[in-house]
Amino acid sequence: DMEGRVITAEFPEYFVVTVYTPNSQDELKRLAYRMEWEDAFLSYLKGLEQEKPVIFCGDLNVAATEMDIKNAKANEKNAGFTKEEREKFAVIKEKGFVDSFRMLYPDTVTYSWWSYRFQARQRNAGWRLDYFMISESLKDAVADAKIHTEIVDFFTEASQPVRKLFRIHLPVSKRRTVIVPVTKPSIVHHKQFTAQCSNITYHALHLSFVHIQVDTFPTI
Repeated sequence: DMEGRVITAEFPEYFVVTVYTPNSQDELKRLAYRMEWEDAFLSYLKGLEQEKPVIFCGDLNVAATEMDIKNAKANEKNAGFTKEEREKFAVIKEKGFVDSFRMLYPDTVTYSWWSYRFQARQRNAGWRLDYFMISESLKDAVADAKIHTEIVDFFTEASQPVRKLFRIHLPVSKRRTVIVPVTKPSIVHHKQFTAQCSNITYHALHLSFVHIQVDTFPTI
């Protein structure tokens, strides 16, 4: 992919991948491309997983189920909630990745994105588009996963929500905080990761960053 949608950090016992999945766009103009991209991205994740467990996170541009979108029926033919996109998400889970938020909160309705139009935020007419997905082997290490709906976007208008202040808490020994930008696809060692992130032009990343807290896992 030449659009710079993936960055991977390698930690001693796992990979952290952040991703900004392509939007299928109005009239589903990029749906075919999106389908090809989904297959390629999953193949990449499974390749990493052959070495060590994987955490991947970011804007997956899909509301996985009717619970994850306010107006399901009205959006069945819209980008982000088509049958094709939801089926691709289901394949990700079939291949062994776990939706950490839904694992902990199977019946909770909450959203991570609202349109800036039609007072969607005020009406809570939202979508859950943002995820922390984890390898099956890591699920017992997850202490919590939250979507911070109370925080608004400090990059744009105050009424816009932060789409990905979504925090996953792992057992703490020496915890570090990492800002993960979506830039060129690459793998960087965690010791260079913070330094690389400090050079990012943040105003350009209001739709493509996550704030995560990670630490060294116990041997699993």
